[in-house]
Amino acid sequence: MERNTSSEIDLESLSQRLITEEDIPFLRDLYCTSRDYEVLNCGWPEHQLIPFLQQQFSLQHKYYFEVYGPEAFNVIEYFGEAVGRLYCEQSDKDIRLIDITLVRELRNSGVGSYLIKRLMQRADDILAKVLLHVLPENPALNLYLKLGFEQIGRNGSHLYMEYDPNNS
Repeated sequence: MERNTSSEIDLESLSQRLITEEDIPFLRDLYCTSRDYEVLNCGWPEHQLIPFLQQQFSLQHKYYFEVYGPEAFNVIEYFGEAVGRLYCEQSDKDIRLIDITLVRELRNSGVGSYLIKRLMQRADDILAKVLLHVLPENPALNLYLKLGFEQIGRNGSHLYMEYDPNNS
């Protein structure tokens, strides 16, 4: 992913499309590079971590498709190049943010905030909530709090959060 020399991202050049079978290698690599905060201190050598993370991706991918169906899964593109994934499901009452992950080069660039704010705007328009769950050690937690999400519960290791346009 080549960034603009001014290091500003042209947010209007972001697009989304449904994932295809050809996206699986990119999505698997993206998953593996986004889980370092979970496995860095586990003590496993790298030659064991990569196959483990690849297996975790396969299990997650299969589970998500069984639960949510293929229409929930988008690749984020920047000038036609895959740079992330945005998985969400919409009903009449809520928008469930299943997952948002960006390539390392775009993390902390404003792209994630932009995409989540677009979901929040859609929720505002249809008077729906945006729901998500996140691990407390996930760096994205600070972003969700900054954007106005509130913790509404906890289930095991995950925090359940929501953005409710009726409360903003």
